[in-house]
Amino acid sequence: MNTDREYEALIRELLAGVAEGWSYGNVIILLMLKGVDETDLAVWLKKFAEGLSWERDRELIEQIKLLGKMTPGKLPAEAVEIANKFDSSYEQNSELLNHQAWYQQGVKLCIQGQYAEAIASFDRAIKLKSDYLEAWYDRGNALSIQGQYEEAIVSLDRAIELKPDYADAWYNRGFVLIELEVDEEAITSFDRAIELRPNDYEAWTNRGNVLVNLGRDQEAIASFDQAIELKSDYPVAWYNRGIVLVNLGRDEEAIASFDRAVELKSDYAGAWTK
Repeated sequence: MNTDREYEALIRELLAGVAEGWSYGNVIILLMLKGVDETDLAVWLKKFAEGLSWERDRELIEQIKLLGKMTPGKLPAEAVEIANKFDSSYEQNSELLNHQAWYQQGVKLCIQGQYAEAIASFDRAIKLKSDYLEAWYDRGNALSIQGQYEEAIVSLDRAIELKPDYADAWYNRGFVLIELEVDEEAITSFDRAIELRPNDYEAWTNRGNVLVNLGRDQEAIASFDQAIELKSDYPVAWYNRGIVLVNLGRDEEAIASFDRAVELKSDYAGAWTK
């Protein structure tokens, strides 16, 4: 046995046995069967523990603590050293473990439509873990639904700061900026979302919508055309394309777009009225 993968498999097997009530004798027997020296495994255990964290590996750390309570030996002695290292900051790490619980509670509250309560939960998660990407992102979305657009931008900007290539955050930021009537900046956000995810037909469509608001109809049609190229059965893009064509006096093309929208979604009432 000489690879990290083999050592890791052995230590996980050993720790699982310890958690089930093995004695130190059982540990030694396992090492003899595997042909592994206890000192070598103790050295590897120290290396293995350096990559552990309370947040992700609580169960393994608890198992190492159990190993450290066994009859004195090189492996239990190393386990004690590792346990002491984690125990020195146990209170702080235990608190950090709760950030995921607060975040999950926020997600559930969003699903239930309780957005104000969800925001409070995301706030607790962020207080415990200030770089919690998902909490910042979902907080921004919840604030947007609540109509708190400026605060929503702050949260989405923080999510983007943490992950600059977060396409969903750029996309939703564009939506919020539309509500704030900052159309030029909204286009910039949609452009960034498209740069990161070129096949996002919804981003192309909403980019077109903002261009319509700005009176840039030819560019809007180009965006709707790109959306339709990516998803030819997307009625929203066909319908919005029709509206712009009406504005440009291209009525026959507009009718063709509306007809396609209705074909795809028969209850598209707006298209029937054109």
